[in-house]
Amino acid sequence: METLNSTGSMSRVQYDGVTLLYSYSTIVGYVKDDKAIITNYYYSNTTNRHLYNFREMYGVNKEDTFELGAFYKRAELDGVQV
Repeated sequence: METLNSTGSMSRVQYDGVTLLYSYSTIVGYVKDDKAIITNYYYSNTTNRHLYNFREMYGVNKEDTFELGAFYKRAELDGVQV
């Protein structure tokens, strides 16, 4: 696990060609084949900041994020367990 902020609440884990993006213990996105898939679901103010940081980090526009159900479906189609 790679911690991305001083409190350890934003992190990422790489496994089997996929990078999982975490806010606290919740997966809020993943990167597969150099493409970031990020949810736009509102969890909390802090997680919203983490989502913003992940979008900035991976060059994803807010309009290109996924509603929660669509995020899970996309992960299923990509073969990523979230």
